[in-house]
Amino acid sequence: GVDREVVEALHRTHIGDDQDPEHILQHAVRTALADGWGGSLMATDVSDILFGTPAPILGQANLGV
Repeated sequence: GVDREVVEALHRTHIGDDQDPEHILQHAVRTALADGWGGSLMATDVSDILFGTPAPILGQANLGV
């Protein structure tokens, strides 16, 4: 998950396991994607708790024709 990506990023940069800029940049992108996905997942759960689970409703639209 997100924790693994962050810990691996810290390991790569602080311990000196990997000094290749291309590898560090690729891992930064992986960490950003994991963090974004994790935040989106948590926001969806909180939204469902606060506002209820979304359900389809019957609506009406005026197309102006």
